[in-house]
Amino acid sequence: ESGQVEITDMPIPGRTVLVAKVAAHPLANEDLELAMTGWNLLALAEGGSFQEHPLGQDVGARWFGSATWRF
Repeated sequence: ESGQVEITDMPIPGRTVLVAKVAAHPLANEDLELAMTGWNLLALAEGGSFQEHPLGQDVGARWFGSATWRF
C-alpha cells in the first residue's frame, strides 16, 4: 500500500575500529598543538574496511591533521 513503511532485515557484521593520535606542542608555552589522527587503521591490512550501511560503500582508513590554539 502507498504510504506504508517496509522494514527489511539487513544484518551488519560487528567490527573493530582502531584510532590513533599523535600530538606535539611545538612552542614553549604549549598554547599550540599540532596533531595527526588515523581512523580505522585496520583497513590498511587486507580486508580491514567495512560498511557503515548495508547498501553503502566500503569505509577505509582516514588521516586527519589538526591545529589547536588555546587562549
